[in-house]
Amino acid sequence: MKSIKLILSMAFLATLCFSCEKQEENEAPVETAIGEDTEAKEVLFNNHVPTTILKVNGEEVAVGDLGNGEYLYNGDIVVSETDLSEFLSDQEGVKANWAGARRWANRTIYYQFASGFSSSKRNTVLSAMRHISSRTRIRFVQGRGRGNYVNIFTDARGGNYATVGMAGGRQSFSLGRNNLGVAIHELGHTIGLHHEHSRPDRDRHIRINWNAIPSDSRSNFRKTGNNYGRFDWNSIMLYPSRTRNGVSDMVSISTGRPFNNAIESGRNYLSSGDIACINAYYR
Repeated sequence: MKSIKLILSMAFLATLCFSCEKQEENEAPVETAIGEDTEAKEVLFNNHVPTTILKVNGEEVAVGDLGNGEYLYNGDIVVSETDLSEFLSDQEGVKANWAGARRWANRTIYYQFASGFSSSKRNTVLSAMRHISSRTRIRFVQGRGRGNYVNIFTDARGGNYATVGMAGGRQSFSLGRNNLGVAIHELGHTIGLHHEHSRPDRDRHIRINWNAIPSDSRSNFRKTGNNYGRFDWNSIMLYPSRTRNGVSDMVSISTGRPFNNAIESGRNYLSSGDIACINAYYR
């Protein structure tokens, strides 16, 4: 089901990554045909953000370069080079104390809309917030709180990305595509959710075709944390397969075929498992 990773500050605090039990039977993956147009499945990958190669702990890692000392890892997660180094040095994927993320106090996430953020995207983000808050214990409050808040904007390249959990101070949330599912996905990161395909038990459900993945991008498929509950094919946090030259990077073990995800399938809402996990995390 859901992978939630609490990444606490680097001052010797441990990480918690967990998933919560689904409230209904787990459904099969939504298949997609080999050779399907990859460009139609790119809403979460930010391919338009320039890629740079960082040498991290002796490993070459391809990341999106936001040009301000921040990078995009695993498609849409905002990290610094130090954060990434901390994460990649954790070979067991248990501590993973990168990004300094932690729970939002009192289940309350403060936010502000940047000047120039379009009214249509503002409405989409507010709809995503209402969807989440009506189903979970999370509250969204406009303002800066005690200085820990989310700055919501559209970057110059139209990227979709967010910082995971409460990093402290002002943190980034960019919505380039005016899409409700994308907004919910990025708010999921803001709350503290990580990608479903990063679960430690991922290999029981998904087979990674490493030959279809450039060597400098393989760290994106690193498994981390602990398992709680079941793998969730319906999670808003699951990425779809990506097909390059007829070969998909991920395929379902049960079907042997590549798969779609919630957003690409038009299911722009939290799964029952997503809801259960958020509520368990923010008791």
